[in-house]
Order: sequence, then C-alpha cells, then structure tokens
Amino acid sequence: MNEPLVSPPAADPAPPAPEFEVQFQKKEKLIAGYLAAFAVVYYRHAPERDPAQLQATLHIANAALDFPAAAVTLGLHNGLALAEVAAEATAQLALALAGVAEELGAGIVRARISFPAPEAQRPDQTWCVTLGFEQPEQLEAVAVGFSCTEAAGGLRGEPFMPAHVQSVFEQLATAPGATVGHVFFLAPEEVAQLRQFGSGPPAVPSEGPQQLHRLFEETARTYPNQTAVQWAGRAVPYHTLNAQADALAARLQAAGVQPGDFVGLLMHKSVALYAGMLAVLKAGAAYVPLDLSYPADRVTFILNDCGARALLVNDEAPDYLAAWPGQVLHLAEAPAAGAPALLGAVAGGPESIAYVIYTSGTTGLPKGVLIPHRSICHLVRAEQLLFQTTPQDRVAQGFSVAFDASLEELWLAWAAGAALVPVPEETMKAPDALPDFLSTNQVTVFSTVPTLLSLLASAVPSLRLLILGGEVCPPELLAKWASRQCRVVNTYGPTEATVVATAADFVPGQKLTIGRPLAGYEALLLDQLGQLVPLGATGELCIGGPALAAGYLNRPELTAAKFNTVAGLATGFSGRLYRTGDLARFEADGNIDFLGRIDTQVKIRGFRVELAEIESLLLQWPGIRNAAVALKTGDDGVQKLIAYLILDPAHPLLDAKAVRAYLRERLAPYMMPAALVPLAAFPLLTSGKVDRKALPYPVVGDAAPTRELALPRTPTEAAVYAAWQKRFDTADLSTTDDFFEIGGNSLLASLIISELRQQPQFAGLSVKEMYTRRTIEALAQAVDAAAAAAPAPAAEGPAGPPVPRASHALRVFTAVLQAAAVFLFYLVPVLVLNTSIALRPWAAAQPEWAIAALVAAAVLAYVPVACGLVVVFKWLIIGRFRAGEYPLWGLYYFRFWVVKKLVEAAPTQLLSATPYLNVFYRLLGARIGHGVYLGSTRLMCFDLLTLDDGASIAREAGLLGYRIERDRLILGPIRVGRDAYVGLRAILETNTELGDEAELDDLSVVAAGHRVPAREGWQGSPSQRVRTLAGAAPSRVRPGAPYMVVQTLAIALMLLLPTGASVPVFGFFYEAVERYGLLPALATLVPLAAAYVLVLGALLALVKRFVAGRQLAGTLPLYSLAYVRHWLADAVLAQSLSVLKPVYATIYAPFWLRLLGAKVGRRAEISTLNHISADHLTVEAGAFLADSVSVGAPRVQRGQVAVEATVVGARTFIGNSAVLAGGTVLGTGQLIGALSTAPPAGAPPNTSWVGSPSFLLPNRPVSATFTDALTFDPPTHLVWARGAMEFFKITLPFAFVSATFAAVYHYCAWHLRNGYPFWISALLGTGVLLGTVLALSLLTAATKWVLIGRYRPSEKPLWSSYVWRNELVNSLCESYVFLYWVAPLLGTPFATSFFLLMGSRIGHSVYLDTTEITEFDLAWVADHAVLNNGSTIQTHLFEDRVMKMSTLRIGRYATVGTSAVVLYDSVIGPGATLKSLSLLMKGETLPANTRWQGIPCAFIPGGGNG
Repeated sequence: MNEPLVSPPAADPAPPAPEFEVQFQKKEKLIAGYLAAFAVVYYRHAPERDPAQLQATLHIANAALDFPAAAVTLGLHNGLALAEVAAEATAQLALALAGVAEELGAGIVRARISFPAPEAQRPDQTWCVTLGFEQPEQLEAVAVGFSCTEAAGGLRGEPFMPAHVQSVFEQLATAPGATVGHVFFLAPEEVAQLRQFGSGPPAVPSEGPQQLHRLFEETARTYPNQTAVQWAGRAVPYHTLNAQADALAARLQAAGVQPGDFVGLLMHKSVALYAGMLAVLKAGAAYVPLDLSYPADRVTFILNDCGARALLVNDEAPDYLAAWPGQVLHLAEAPAAGAPALLGAVAGGPESIAYVIYTSGTTGLPKGVLIPHRSICHLVRAEQLLFQTTPQDRVAQGFSVAFDASLEELWLAWAAGAALVPVPEETMKAPDALPDFLSTNQVTVFSTVPTLLSLLASAVPSLRLLILGGEVCPPELLAKWASRQCRVVNTYGPTEATVVATAADFVPGQKLTIGRPLAGYEALLLDQLGQLVPLGATGELCIGGPALAAGYLNRPELTAAKFNTVAGLATGFSGRLYRTGDLARFEADGNIDFLGRIDTQVKIRGFRVELAEIESLLLQWPGIRNAAVALKTGDDGVQKLIAYLILDPAHPLLDAKAVRAYLRERLAPYMMPAALVPLAAFPLLTSGKVDRKALPYPVVGDAAPTRELALPRTPTEAAVYAAWQKRFDTADLSTTDDFFEIGGNSLLASLIISELRQQPQFAGLSVKEMYTRRTIEALAQAVDAAAAAAPAPAAEGPAGPPVPRASHALRVFTAVLQAAAVFLFYLVPVLVLNTSIALRPWAAAQPEWAIAALVAAAVLAYVPVACGLVVVFKWLIIGRFRAGEYPLWGLYYFRFWVVKKLVEAAPTQLLSATPYLNVFYRLLGARIGHGVYLGSTRLMCFDLLTLDDGASIAREAGLLGYRIERDRLILGPIRVGRDAYVGLRAILETNTELGDEAELDDLSVVAAGHRVPAREGWQGSPSQRVRTLAGAAPSRVRPGAPYMVVQTLAIALMLLLPTGASVPVFGFFYEAVERYGLLPALATLVPLAAAYVLVLGALLALVKRFVAGRQLAGTLPLYSLAYVRHWLADAVLAQSLSVLKPVYATIYAPFWLRLLGAKVGRRAEISTLNHISADHLTVEAGAFLADSVSVGAPRVQRGQVAVEATVVGARTFIGNSAVLAGGTVLGTGQLIGALSTAPPAGAPPNTSWVGSPSFLLPNRPVSATFTDALTFDPPTHLVWARGAMEFFKITLPFAFVSATFAAVYHYCAWHLRNGYPFWISALLGTGVLLGTVLALSLLTAATKWVLIGRYRPSEKPLWSSYVWRNELVNSLCESYVFLYWVAPLLGTPFATSFFLLMGSRIGHSVYLDTTEITEFDLAWVADHAVLNNGSTIQTHLFEDRVMKMSTLRIGRYATVGTSAVVLYDSVIGPGATLKSLSLLMKGETLPANTRWQGIPCAFIPGGGNG
C-alpha cells in the first residue's frame, strides 16, 4: 500500500541553486564580513582593551522595504583571530536575518551596521558603516560609507573609517590568522597625516654647548652684567653667579665629588641654591633636588636610593640626617682655611646625567628619573624657539626645584640672559599676595599650574607670557589672562620627556588642547599592544626624540616597560619612546587633545570614569572657581565620586540642587557625584597639583544617601550584571537586587535573556529562569550549575537541510499532483450542485413535501456518505500509516497530505463527543477500545494510534501522530492507556505513551519519545509529574440503544438547522434573480446575509432554550439523555462559533451569548472562542476574552461529565489560546497570558499570570496610555460607529459566500439548460468556483490595502477605527478566504500565496499548515521554515484593551511545532525548533540550531530529534 500511485519523473541529483539564493548567500557573506571588520575596527578604537561583548544594530533593506532592525553581539579580545571573528559574525548575521526570505535577501541594496559611540550617553549616539549594493552584477564592489551621529562626536578620523573597514575586510581572506589586536588597517593618507601631526618643527640647531652648565657659562660670557637672579632686593649678575658656582664646584671636587656622582640639594630658595645647582653640574655630578616639605623617610630613601655623595643645605641640617653616611655641606658656612680650591677639569659629555627628579611611584616609593645633559639642553633650545625669551624678560621662579617645571623657569631666563625672580615660599603659599609680588617685581614670564592660577584674585599687568602645565587646564580659567599683551600657552610634558613635550597657544573661543610637539620631539598615539591608533581615536601618548630621560635609577624593569625601542612603525618612526600613561587623540588640525591618565581613570561599579570630564563641567557653572573630583571610600566600604569645589567669593552660596540638575543633563548616571563639598582651598602636592588623596571624606550629611552594593564576583555574574545594567541604564545595581523590584518586567526579561543567549554559556537559558531566580547572583549560580552538570556538547551541525531531501524534480512533480488534487477538491461540490440542477426537472414534478423530505434526506446523508468516502479513499491512497521519517514534498508525503485533507474535510465536528466518532476513527485504522470518550477531532495517523478501554480525550487535545520538521515528515505511534485522561488542548507527540489510569492535565504536553507511567498525574509544558493517583475499578461505560437514538436525532437536528435557515434567504435571492437578473440581485446579498444571521441565530437560540434547556452545574452520566441535552447545548455554541463566527469579537457578541444563557457584563469583549459552556459562564463588566480561548469545558472521565461554573472577573484579560478549566474563578483586573492556564485558586486581584502551569508575573510592560473613553468606557458616538462597521464585518463574509454560490449555480444552470454535457458543465463550473474565490480573495486583499495599508509596529486603542477596520479585514479572511482558498492549499507550496498578497514576507519552500497569521506585514518567515498544524504567529496582543503590534521573525529551516504560539518582537533563529504547545515570549530570541519546548519555552539539551 506504500507504493506511489503515479510514477514520478527521474530525479535530478543536484540542481543548481536558484540565482536569488546565490545572490542572497553572497550578500550575506559580504555583510557578515563587513560586520566582522567594523567590529574589529570599532574595538581597536579603545586604547586599553579588555575582552568585550560588542553589540551592533543592523538595518538592512532592499529597494522595496526595510527589514526589521536586529541586534547582534560579538565577543572580541586582542588574541582572537580574524577568521574566528568572521565565523561569529556569520552566525550572528544568520540570526539577524532570520525571517528574511532568500528572494528578499537577494534584493538587498543597503546594510547599515551601527555601534554605540564610545562614551555614548544616549541610544542615538552611534557610529555607522553603510554598505551599498547598487550594482548586483558587481557584488564585490561594495560601496562602504561611514557616518557618526552629530550627538556622538569624538571621532576625528571619520574620512578614513571606510578604508579601515575595507582593509580589515580584505584581510579576512588574505590574513585570516591575524589577530584582532595586531591587524594593521590604517590608510596611507592617514599614516601621512599622523606622521605630520606627530612631528615637531625642524630640530633645534645642534651647534653650541651640549651640557647645561656650559649653556650658563655661554650666557654669562654674552651677558655678564645682566641680572641672573633677583633675590631679596639683590640683583646678582651672571658673572657673579657663575663665579660663585665655580668656587662651589671646586669645593665639591675637593670634598670628593666626582663625575657621575649624585649630590642632593635640600635648600630653601636663595642665591646659594642656584649656585649650588650649577656647581654640582660644573663638578661633573648630577644634582638631586629635594623639597624642604618632604618627610624624613622620603629624604633618606632618595639619598640612599641614588647613593648621593653629598647633600647641600643652606640651613641647619635636620637631625634625621645624622645617621646618613654621606657628607652634608652647609653652604652658609665658610670653607676651611687655606688657599681657594681651583676647579679641575671634568670628564663627561651630553650623555652624562644632569639631574635626577624623583616622582611618585605606583609602589608607594618614589622613583628617580635620570635626565642627561643632552635632553635638558634640547629642551632649553626648543623652548627658546617656542617662547622667544629675551634679556629684557623677568621670569618668575615659583616651583620647588624638586618639581621639574622649575627647570623651565630657570632656563627660560638663563638661556636668554633674562633675570630669574624667585618667589618666596611664603608668597607661593599665599595666593592673594602673589599677584602683587609679580607686579612689583615686573615679572614678564610666569609658569604655573592651573590650580594655583585659579586662586589668583587679580591679573598681573606686566606679564607678556603665561605658561600653564602640570595638570589639566580648564579653558574657562584662561579667558581673563589672555590679551594682546599677554600670550597664554598650555603645555604638557612628563618628567621622563624633560619637562615639556607639547604646547598650544590659548585662543579664546577655540578648544584648548596640549598642542603639538616641540622642535625635535615626536608624539605618537599607541594602543596597549604598541599599535598605532587610527586618526581621531584615543591612544596612549608616547613621546620620542632627543629629550627623553635615560630611564629610572635602579629600576631596570620599569625602564624597560616605560621606555620602548621600536623599529619601523608605519609613520617611519624608529627609536626610543616613552609611554606616558596618558590618553590623548589628534584633533582635525593636528593638535593633541589630552584626555587624562590611563591609570587614574577611576572605575566605579564597572564603569570607567574620567574625572577631568566632570571637573570641566563643574568649572562651567557660574561661581565655581575650581573643582576636583575624587573617588573616595567610606567607612562602609562603598566607593563614591565626591566633587570638591572652591567657590568664587562673589558667589559664596552654592545651589547644589541646580548644579545636580545641570550635571544630570550632561553626565551618565554613574558619573554623578554623590556629594558636592565646598572647600576654602585644595591640598596641594609639591608640584602645585591637587593632592587628591588628601581631599577630606565628606562629613555625615554631605553625601547623597546610598546603599552598599554587591558587585559581581564571577565571570558569569559579570556577564549578567552587564546585561542588566544595559537595560536598566543605571549603575545603582547590586547582584542581590530582585529583578522585578527594581522595575523589570516580562519584556525586559525576554530581551535580557535573549541577549545573554548570544554568549555560549547562556545558550540554554530560559526566560522562566528570570522569574524563579530573580537576582543576578541566583541566575548566575543556576547557569554555572547547569554548565557543571551538562554532558559534553555534541558537535553542532550546520543549519542546512536534513538528509534525505526530495529532489527538485520530485518537489515540482509533487506540487503538480497537489494542484490537481486541489482542483478535484473544488470539483466535488460542483458535481453535487450540477447533480441537483440536473434533477430539477424531475423534482419540479414532485409535491413540495417530497422535495422537502428529499432535501432533508440528502442533508442527513451527507455525514455518513462523506465519512464513508473518506474511509475508502484513505485505504486506497495510503493504506496503513507507518512510523518513520519521509522526505517532505515527496510522494509518500503527497499521499499523506491527500488523506489528511480528506479527514479534515469530513464532518467530524458534529460527531465529536459521540460514539459515532469512535466508529469513524476505527474504520480509519485506529485501535480504540470500549467506552472511549473522544471530545477532540485532532487525530491523525490512525494506524499508529491506540486508545485503550475507558480512555478519555478532552476537547482540542492533539494526538496527531506526526509532525513536520526541517523537510521531514515524521510519523510515530501514540498510546493512551486504560482509563487514562488527556486534558483540554493537551498534546501527545510522536512515540509517546500515557500509562493506564494516568492523567495529562489541560494544556500539557508529553514530549516525543516520553512515557507517563500508570496512575500518575502530569502537568505542564513540558509536563512533569505532579501527583500520584489511586487505582480504581475499570470503567464500564457503554452507550445504550435509547441514547443512540436520541443522539442521532440531536445530530440530525444540528445538521438541518443551517440548511433550514438558508431556505428562506435563498428563496428571496432566487426570486430577485428571476425578477431582476443576477447582477442586480447581487445587491440584495448584504441584507440577505444579515437576515441569514438573524434566522440562524434565532433557530439556534430556540433549540438551546427549548430543546437543550438550561444546563445545571454538577455531574451527569456519560451517554445518558441528560448528556444528550448537554451535548446539544454545546453543539449550538459550536455551530455558532463555526457558522456565525463573524459575530464574535463584535459589540453584538455579548448579546448573543446572553441569549444562549451566559451572564455577560457591560462592555465585556468576547472574541472568537474555541469553546465555552454558556449556561455556566459569568463574564463581568470590562473583561476581555481574546481569540481561541477555551472557557469552562466539562471534564469527562470514567463515564462521568463534570460541569462547573466559570467566572471571569471585571476588567480581567484572558490571552489568546488560554485555557480556563471548568470551576475557575478569576478576580478583578487579572491577566492570563497567551497559551496559559488559570492561576491557583485565590490568586490576588490585579495580578498577571503566564505559563502552564501558570506562575506570577510580578511586573509586565504597560501599554501606551489611552483614556478610558478609548478603552473601557467609550462615548455613544463611538459605540454607534463601531456597530455600523461591525454590521459589515458580520454580513460581508456571508455575502461573499452567497455570491460565490450564486455565480457557480447560475453558470452551471445556464450550461445545463442550454444542452452542455454534464461533465463539461461541472469542469467549467469548477473553473468558475475557483475564479470567483480568487476574485473575492483579491477583493479582500484590496480591502486590506485600502482600509489598513501596511501594518507597522504600533499601539492602537480598542475603540478606534483602526481596530475595527482590522477586524473587518480579519473577518473576511477567516470566514471566507481562509476557508475557500487557503485551507485547501495548506501543506502545499501554494499555501503562502494569499499571505504574500496581504504583505507577509514568506520565503520559498515554506511548509505552512496554519492560518493563524493576522497582521500580515509583520510576519517574516524565511525559506524552508515549518509552521505546523495549529501554530499561531501572534503579531498582536490586546492587553489593557490596546492592540499592540510588532514584527516577528522565523529563520531558515526553523520549525514551529503543533499549537505553539510565537509572540511578537521575537526571533526564531535558523534551524531552531520550537516544539509543540510551546510559547515564545515577547522579545525572546532562540539561537540557531537549538531546540526548545515549554510555556514559556525552555532549552532542550542535546539537540536530539525527539
């Protein structure tokens, strides 16, 4: 019986892929490559790079439409190979393009890849690369463009970004092994610019003295009588100071100081200090300056570290020096009596050390920087070129000589023959007195730090040159100092690069930078691996050139780390470089923008914070003279950012609230200072910089209230923490925070889980975990525990088609056979109609009662005849169903499909819940025992089905015995044991068994390959054991003869009612045709359709009231007369749901249900229900029952029918496909999610529940706010408007059906009346039927495009015309197009045709066995996807009485299982499977090639085929 009925054509083994598929694959590969390349370039823009998860957003479009935006996550680190990045980008892009059909993808014309701009404050701050595919024939010639949103800023190398991306893209193929951290991608023009920007002016002249003291001697010879030092009212000329230095140098030599020795200077400012400094140099030694404020430990450490030969002092030596072994020479004391010593010849040259400056070290101990004569002499000459000092200048000397900035002051004067004016220490400590001192001494050149300058109350008129350095300089500070008379220069330079390396003039209104390198200097920006950073990117500032220090004294490891010798950088630089540890970037004009220290960037709650950025904003606030921000740790161990402020005396009061509001608008939340602390002055270091460590911790009351945060302790916690931070946009986050208590909701949960799933360790994480493990800590522990318990993962296969697969020729052949079969399906009703027309002459001669009896007999014979024919054809076409796997679109599948269509066409709904259905299924091959109750018609593969004695199958239960998955038809056996119970809408998948007396509860599923043991109760999806059942005696229920007679009469009555209602309607229409002709008579169809609804409704109501009667709650015996009345009541409702379906989801539905016995409150909304027990239903005011809900179905088990009352509380919402068992009582304001069961009894009002079994949703996203007038309490005019629109929603489908019948009837009657042969009339009539159905379906599509246009993501209130127009379109689809066009085509390649016409984006070779697609444009289904029987593509929900719509995407070869529900904003990745009776939550993404099942869905480990 398994041989094909028709021999197929020979299979072509491997047909070439269609051109559109090839095009799509090429574009997909290109986009993935550019995504990987852009990710690498973007990642490399950070100078210090930790492993990171980068999230990009893709906006891809073809010429006609934009694809849904998609987010992808790529994990990068420096050591990752380009090939690995490309592989991950390819996998992520496949997920991003899930739902995009190959034909749509082949037409892609542009793709935009965007990353958040570094330091982005808002989502609109992005960097974007745009790819253009304008020439399909030249795919390799992709146009690459780059854009940076205006708000993002910060990128100066924008013109080169396309070249960077293109370079990395090309290296994906040419150098796949290159690593992310080392791949070189800078453009040649960019390198040239970097070379230009990084080089100072031409080198200073090399002639002249090359040692510092020789420079002074040259000046003394040139300007012997010029003042060298102006101190304490005394002017010391150059020749005098030189002579004093010579004499002191001779004294040092006499004391044993030799070339190469170190000599300490512990002296207050005086002429002797400067003479001593020069004397040490003249003696061939290097001086080591020490500040008098240094503590004893620091002084002794430095003297011991450098091995100082001597220490010069000009006061009494401190007592702690008594233990120091070196010489202490007191310069105020006269030398020993005797002949004056003569200065001897000194060995040494430019490479000998001139001085050592000790700076702070990261270990807590100071480190000595060795500066050779070559370096300091180069600086002196470079600054002469830069500052052009003259003998007429008077240079202030304010810095301690222990700070290297003092060298700048000294030699700006001494190299030019100018006067050095030392500032007394007490004056330097009294900023109010300093301006007067400078003015009195006619100082023209002043070098200082911004902190000190901010404290000066008045300007200094004599100044012509103001030099700033040592710390970040706020430009606001300099505005009052710059003038035509006074040049203001901002300088930068670490001690290791000899005082100053770059400089920039301050120009009001222009950005203040640290300028360009001085003459002979080189400035390079490198990343942590020593690679050049792109132009405009942030990098570590590295200094090269002849002014570098020799290194660190006694610290060879540190010297090697900080002073690198490089060769062959792309800019041409080679030689020694000093890595400053400072961040900077090149501006467009070549100036260097200083961005702060790498090692002083603080990190708070996982965020890097540059303190200077906060300080700069504070300085822009009126009344704040200076600001310093520090990271402080309180007694509680919590770190806080504290802002310390010096206020302008003119504004002594600070409006802290206003300052906070100002900062909040400009700073990220994590950058907000916890406290604003005004101070009179800042504690300063010897250098004059702010001593941040000495800033006081705020007293109680200064700090904003905060809490102790638990921060991540493990990598898993860190990953979850980062995902939460991103979605909550806050730094105030602890690993112990409850997700829902801090504002999380169901949508956020789905988004976070989906984002985490893109990382391998989270691939199997379920959304439900967020509800049961609601803290970061608990969620991470669950993930780690699952990883530890999981077996080694199996090798993952590609997301391609399974094997075997039907060949292309066989698929085409099968499609042709299916088309022919569909034509035959349409031919059957035309044959019946033609027969009735042919018999009209004979019937006209019969009495009316005989005609009526004949019609009734024909109607009643329809059920046994139709069922009998189905049985015969089943055995002829397929014989017995056999377990196994078969190629989809193959010949066995074709036979299976024909039988399935025949079974679905059989009138089984009328036989449901009666013994006749058992007989029918037995005849089809099912093994059904005695006393089996069959309330469901969702059975197939009958030969594989065993229902033992007493088994009970509730309504809508699914025992199909087959599923389609990735181009395979899979058949398997199902067994339901003796007296076992299968609940409402429960499902047994293939190869399953429900043991004797076992129970499977409502909305539960037994997964493929599983068995439920005897006498156990299982619940949920996926089901789990929830109870153990006591055994009982086998049920002995048998239908008796009286029952069978009455049941048969009840079935006959329900058969005759629709026919009886149609007789007067068609009678009127016939009269209209006879009197006015066919076309004019068509105008009567709408009012006649309304009449049909009224007549049939009246007949059904009469049967319900007077035949079935009112049903009482309680228990009644199965197969009794009382049961027949109960069955009849349910059949009336089922008939109305089937024939009068357009009435539901209208304002008329509550009136109809009240007529049938239900209690329905004011403004309740009731959609197209699957089942209700009207007599036992109470729906209170404002409640909402969405589509496909089952409410209050009786429980039939062991020969008893339990009927219980069901109550839906006021303003309660029941989601699509939800199941409320009989006896459920819901309170006010509750929400039951889609495909969910009722909550436990006593659930609080105003709570939300989802799942099977249901669990509490603590929070859920609330719809856009609409007034009650648009949701719950509309004004009268809206009620009337909706009523008018819904009149057409109800009548138009009936009018369409009537028009179709009229056209076919008229056409066939005309042909038979005019002598055409019977078969010709039948064949042509079938063509007319097809043409009419097609025409009215096209009219339906046109109606959609006119009334709705294109569906777009949006929210619309219930009482709006948009919703009503949408319902009208849906009514035409559901009650006409789906029945007469789509349903016959389901399971064929043509099934998607109408959905494509309506705007859905569905690919080729999609298996479609559902019509549950509504907002058509929002559904994206890619090629070879499978949508199994009864699956729902839910692109909208009506929570809060607001229609929320959005897109939904299903990838290539993805599978949606039987009765599964996919909610909007979700993505099913390529090759992923959502198994039967599963719920994919809003915003959830299933990774490629994974398997999921459950409500909500959970990961199935192992990826088996079950």
